[in-house]
Amino acid sequence: MTDNRKAAGAVLLHRHGHRPAAHWAAAGTVLYGAALAVTFAVSIPLNDELARLGHHASAAQLAHIHHRFTGIWQPANRTRTLLCTGALGCPARALVLRGRGGQQASAYPRRGVAAGA
Repeated sequence: MTDNRKAAGAVLLHRHGHRPAAHWAAAGTVLYGAALAVTFAVSIPLNDELARLGHHASAAQLAHIHHRFTGIWQPANRTRTLLCTGALGCPARALVLRGRGGQQASAYPRRGVAAGA
């Protein structure tokens, strides 16, 4: 789902009175936007530089380049992974809340209790 669709979903949920679900959907949009920012600011430039250097580098130079870039790329990749996981989890939570009509309910109903009791 694109960032625009997530944002539109958050707006529609808010307009229809599903505010808790809208907040979760908006949070997912923000997290996805942050993941894209890390991708564009860190990952893509590093990948482009590696591609440029890799074609003309010797094995020793490639090992040095790999060692230098690993310290930057790995934390950025972990950050993107966490942001994308959150960006997936937030809309999931919004769907759960929307299915409940925005009310908090226990995920584990008590056995033997009649509905509405």
